[in-house]
Amino acid sequence: AMCPPGAGKNDITDRLSRHFNLLFVTPFDDESLNRIFSTVVGKFLSIMSKDVAASSLSVVAGTLDIYALVLKDMLPTPAKCHYTFNMR
Repeated sequence: AMCPPGAGKNDITDRLSRHFNLLFVTPFDDESLNRIFSTVVGKFLSIMSKDVAASSLSVVAGTLDIYALVLKDMLPTPAKCHYTFNMR
């Protein structure tokens, strides 16, 4: 509806493209992911009992292990390109 008339055109107008942004972030290494999530989970668990708060490092390690397995085993394919995983 927003494109100029023509058969098979995939171009979009500036009027439509102004609503979109492209953001690219390079993947984090394991040390950075560990530090980020250790800080977040440690802060979240700090208000709980000391036994629960002490488990923050093992929770982060387990989560990052599962994340690494998912990245390795569930690669995106052209048929299933929506299989891109992130930590959100």
